[in-house]
Amino acid sequence: MEQAYQGTLDLYTTQENDPLMTSIPNALNDTEVAWYLNSVQYEEDTKLIHYEWVFEV
Repeated sequence: MEQAYQGTLDLYTTQENDPLMTSIPNALNDTEVAWYLNSVQYEEDTKLIHYEWVFEV
């Protein structure tokens, strides 16, 4: 029997060009897990930019 685990990785930031925005995909690529950027949202209430990646192993 094979199993897969899926999860999300969320980044909340106030910086429009936050360096983590490129560091996170690079780290995911280094681990060779399947992943995709699911959404980028601007949170009006908190003034935060919310990035969400989905990964699966």
